[in-house]
This record gives sequence, C-alpha cells and structure tokens, in this order.
Amino acid sequence: NNCRMDDDDSVKLSVGENEDDEESSIGADSTNDLENAAFEELQQPSIAETSVNVSATIMLKVPTYNLASLRQQFEAEPDGLNLYQFLKAFVANMELESEQELISVVPDLVEFFDLVDIDGNGSMQWSEFVMFVIELVVKEECTVIFEELELVDRHTIQPPGSQSVVQCCKYISPLNKICLGVGSELQIYDSLENSSTWLSEGVKMKLKKKPAVNKYQAFSGSSKQHNNDIHDLDISISDLLYIDSKDILAVLRTDLCIEFFKFTSRTKASSELILSFGFHILPRPYNRIACRDKLKEKLCLFGVSSHQSIDCWEVKVAKVGPVTLENHILLEKHTDFVRDIVVIHNDSYSLFATGALDKTVNVWDLDTLKHRVTRTGFSAGVQCVCFDGKSILLAGSFDFQIIGWDLDAHINKPIFSLWGHNKCVTKIVAYGAYNRCFSLDDSGVLKMWDISKSSATDKEGRLIDTVDYVQDHAHCFDIFPKNVSQFPSLNGLILVAQGRHQHVYKVKDTSAKVSAPINVLYSLNLQMVITVHTKDIVFWNVLNGEERSKMADFTNSEALAATLDDRKRKLIVGASNGVISVYNCLKAAKIKSFPPVHSAVRFLIYSPDKTIICVAGVGDIFIFDDLVPEDKMADSLMRECRGHESDVVSLAYSHSLGLIATADCAGHVIVWDY
Repeated sequence: NNCRMDDDDSVKLSVGENEDDEESSIGADSTNDLENAAFEELQQPSIAETSVNVSATIMLKVPTYNLASLRQQFEAEPDGLNLYQFLKAFVANMELESEQELISVVPDLVEFFDLVDIDGNGSMQWSEFVMFVIELVVKEECTVIFEELELVDRHTIQPPGSQSVVQCCKYISPLNKICLGVGSELQIYDSLENSSTWLSEGVKMKLKKKPAVNKYQAFSGSSKQHNNDIHDLDISISDLLYIDSKDILAVLRTDLCIEFFKFTSRTKASSELILSFGFHILPRPYNRIACRDKLKEKLCLFGVSSHQSIDCWEVKVAKVGPVTLENHILLEKHTDFVRDIVVIHNDSYSLFATGALDKTVNVWDLDTLKHRVTRTGFSAGVQCVCFDGKSILLAGSFDFQIIGWDLDAHINKPIFSLWGHNKCVTKIVAYGAYNRCFSLDDSGVLKMWDISKSSATDKEGRLIDTVDYVQDHAHCFDIFPKNVSQFPSLNGLILVAQGRHQHVYKVKDTSAKVSAPINVLYSLNLQMVITVHTKDIVFWNVLNGEERSKMADFTNSEALAATLDDRKRKLIVGASNGVISVYNCLKAAKIKSFPPVHSAVRFLIYSPDKTIICVAGVGDIFIFDDLVPEDKMADSLMRECRGHESDVVSLAYSHSLGLIATADCAGHVIVWDY
C-alpha cells in the first residue's frame, strides 16, 4: 500500500501499520479472496493474453547475479513465500531505477504471484516458480497452427496467346470487388456463389490514350465515348487506388500518367456505370500511390518513385470531372529510392509509412505530413510495407525477410521477424483481426504466417504454409475477406493470386477432428472457453475465437465429467476409469490426479471450500480435498457414501446451506448434509 525509496536507494515496502501483523498481511487469505473477487469484477482478459509479457518484464529486471540470493529467500521458508514475502524478496533483488518504476512493477508482481499460485493457497515455492516460467515458455514455443492454403480454382483471365502478365491486384473494400491490371486492360471481378470459378467474369475496360499536350484531359459521359482505347502492350498498370469519399479509382500507368474513373454504382459494375474522369501527367515513373481520405481534411494523393522524396498533391474533384492534382510538395527523409507507401488511418492512428532502398521504414504524421520515427533492422533495401489493421507495421526487403513493429512501442525494436523466402519480398497483406499475414516474393512463392503478438516463436517458426504453382508464377495477389458459402474458408479469407492465370485459394483447417464435447466451460478470468471431449481438451480464446492450445489424447480412457475450480483457473476432469485429474488452463498442463474411485466418474462439482464433490458409478458420492499436497494424495479422500440403487442423473450443491442433492432415474431425490 505504501511504497518508498530511501536515500540509500534501498527499497522499502510497508503494508498497514505493522508489517508483522498477520491480520494486515497482504498474503492473508481474506485479502486474497477480496483481491480475486475484485479481479473477476474488472473482467480484464490480461491473464491469458499477457502472462508471457508479465513473466518477461519481471525476469528482465532481475540480474543473473541476484538469482542465488532470490533462491535463498525462497528456501528460507519451508512452506513457501506468501504474497508479502514474495514482493519483499523480488523487489530487493530487482534493478529498479526510481520510485515510479517500483510503483509500476508491483502490480506485475502481484499478477505474477496470482498466476503461479494456481491452487490459491497463498504461497509460492522456488520449484513452483521455476517450473512455471519454464513450462510457460516451452508451451508457447510448441504451439502449432494446423492450417493450409487449398487451391479452389484456376482459370484464364486473358485471351490465348496474350503476352500480358498481371502486374497489379487490389481488393477494394467499399466495392467488395477485386481489380486487376492486365497489361493495358482494367478488369473488375465480383464474388459469385454460383460460379464454378468463385469469381464472376467481371468488367473489362481498356485504358485510354494519354493526352498529348494538356496536363490533364477530362472525359464526361459513359463508355460509349470510349473510342480512343489503346492496345499498346508496352503500357501496363502499376498500381490501383480507390478514393472512397469520391468513388473514384486512380489507375497508375507505366506511360507517366494517372487515369481516373468514376464509379456511379458501388453494387453493380458495368462499363456503362464507370465514367472516365481525366488524366494527370507525371514527371517521372512512379511505383505506388496512396491517399489521405479523411473528413474535414484536404484530400491528398501520395506517390513514390525512383526518387528519394515522396510526392504529395492536393486532389480537386469537380462534380462532372475532371480530377486535378494541385499544390505539389515533396517530403524528404529517405536517402535512397522510395519503393512503397501505406496509409494507416483508423480510430487509433493517423499515420503513413514509407519503405526505401536505404534499408529504413519511415513513419509520418498523416495530418501534418511531418516525419515521426524511423524503423530499421534490414540488411538490404525495403521493397514493400503493410499495416495489419490493428497495431503492427510490416515491411519486406531485398534481404528476403519480413519485419514487424508495434506502432504502440516507442523503441526501435521489432516484435518479430519472418524468415523463409529465398527471393525479394514484393508484397505483404496482413489481417490483424485473424493474426495472419500473407506474402509474395520475386519467384512467385506465396507464404502464410502467424503474426500474433503473444506468440513466443520467431522467424521460421511463424510460417504456416507455402504454395507455388511452377507452371505459372504469381506476380501479384490480394485477399478477399468476404466468405461465400460455396467455398467456406477459415476466417473467411480467400487468396486470389495472378500470373497469366488467376489462382484462387482458401484457408483450410487441417487440425485433427475431435468428437462432440461432453462439456463446455467458460473462464471469465482467462477469457477462455474450454471444450472437453472424450479424448481431447481444447482451449479457445473468446476474444478472437481462435484455438489457444489443445491436449490431444490426454487420457487413456474416456472423459465423462468436467468442471472448473472456484477461481476459474483449473480444470477438473473425471474419466471412465474412475480417475479425477486436475489441469492448469493457462498452460494446458496436468497438475495432479486423485486416487481413482472404483467406477466411472459421472458428475463433478467444485466447492468454495476447495473440495471436489464427485458422483461415480450408480450413486456413490466422494469428496476430495484439493489442498492436499501432491506427496500426500493418498489422504485426499475426505468422505464416501452411497444412497441410491438406481443411476444418479443429477447433482446439485448449496455452499450457503451446506447441502448436497442427488436425483436418480427412478425418481428418488436425496438431500445430504455436506
């Protein structure tokens, strides 16, 4: 409660008026109960999500040379350290620079003690502490994701004999359509559930001839005026950008211009409903374009090219066209050619990021256009950048790796690196909502990665699957995040890749199928759903619906009953062989087993008195003490009785009344004095 640092920098903790007063001790059971109740009331999911981070935060502040002293303080107490003793021991052995740091680390220590003290008995021993840290790291590193990319369809998107290769593919969220640049032709595809190719045949439009003299040239009207189409195979589409607020598609062309199209309908795509809205002549070739499309802000278009600076124009759109780019400015920070740009605009961020051949990624303020931070870590130039939609900025490089940074972090330290490509990474698409990232390299190899922050794996360990169609290397791709019933995909993600053909992949769940659950349990503290099957236990994250961990073939018999302890941290499972086992939900690891009863376990209830009420066989009732040490499990059986001659079909318990009720299939109900 009171934390201070004396002049000699020795840390002092005082709780209440008297440190020796057991009634005011932090480790008292009553205080623990209040703390646990308050914790549950807060309904915070931090236990399961941040346990690795909490452990790392604490251990990084304990120097190696202090571990021996810490161990001595643990072993000085035969029954282990209570919470107050634990705090005193750890704070004395941690490197803390200020009183503010002390105050910030105490909540982490309390949470860590709560995590390790799985039984809730208010004590922690040295072996318990060491095994928790080891098992938690090992468990995180051994997590395996059972997913793969499965080919749904492959079809031609250009006439036979055509030499054009798709160089640009963009999913346009407001239209829910995929747009392709196939040579000098713009193709727009929509999802079609009844189509054998999943995508409709779409709209195909030829690019127009670039104005010869004027800076821009407007076209009003529909495609009936399109009598100046070009058929030059040397002209292709480099990039596509949809300006949501104006319903305008900007097409970046290789002949030094941007062509604009106006969509008069979002739901239906046809050549009659797409109007040409002018050109803008560019001074040099550009690689990528992006825009700042914010309410109450000027509409800005960004362009990056074989130049060290980023070009920025103010976009002006007349009611009937054309689109004009004015007030050109240059943003300078990179020292080599800029290769890619991504705009990051949501409720949390208003930024844009650029990657260049100077091996850096620069982050800029989207409102002021001022440089904010620089991110490094590559040994070669950066080719592409991407934002996952939540908080992770990713970049791919000519050194074949992908690096991810947390935008909330203030230090230049990546949270992960992705290794596995053997060529330059050319494009990245990420969906933070599903912790998935997809990447493409120069050789046409597509890879799927795990980008969750909580994963302890790195580099090759995050790779989920790889696909490569040798006969037609992919040159570009994008993700269609809208699922369709004909091709159900995990997380609703459909990958569409293009070379000379279009290849459609879905994400398939390859995990082993389990039987129907015998029980489904929910832990508010851990924000976790546990499904107990006859042979397996699966732990699910309720925040995103993903599987956190799985215990396959955890028993040599069949699970028949399951319940959680009063703190919702331990899982108790009863099996057909009469064995009752206890598991740690957070680590998905077995803690202990009680002596087997003589018949199959049918019902389980956990009492706030730290006892387990069990009904086995026809109607036998057993009560086990959960606080008995592991070396004395033979003494854990407290009571045993029998009162039914027919099979018990229901069990109920009232802690306040101290009563147990059982009902059998013959209609008899018996009330027992607990």
